[in-house]
Amino acid sequence: MSARLRAFSQRPRWHIALAVTASLALAGLVVWQILTIGPFRVDDAYITFSFSKNLATGNGPNFSHGVRVEGYSNFLWMVLNALPLVADPTRDVYLSARLLAAPFFALLLLATSLLARARVGAAWAFAATLLVSLHSDLMWALLSGLETVPYTALVTAGFACQVA
Repeated sequence: MSARLRAFSQRPRWHIALAVTASLALAGLVVWQILTIGPFRVDDAYITFSFSKNLATGNGPNFSHGVRVEGYSNFLWMVLNALPLVADPTRDVYLSARLLAAPFFALLLLATSLLARARVGAAWAFAATLLVSLHSDLMWALLSGLETVPYTALVTAGFACQVA
């Protein structure tokens, strides 16, 4: 048995239970905010969602019928937001975008934790992850429906992979 594995197996189990409990509470808080906070609308999101709705209904990536301009800020996010609308065109596009961004938010927290853990240890990694998760601008970005959170998560995860 390696020294690291032996050291991990000798740790008190309450550390693991505390981390799991705090992570579940944090995830519950994020989901609660996504589902309950009223409409926080940003005009850029409305533009992207208009393109997504038209793409989902078979009209192509257009802002409105017959207007062929490229006005979305992120092609992949526009396509991802169109996918739930293909299944149900009456779906609330803001709620769909918020729910689509939630796994990216989790990825951002995981990448932050891995980066901090590699540099300063587990306790500070938890603190860094908690600070990122409670950052108000990041939460408003999550609730706005824009591609900010997925972009930040993918950049941070890529950096974490590079450092690892």
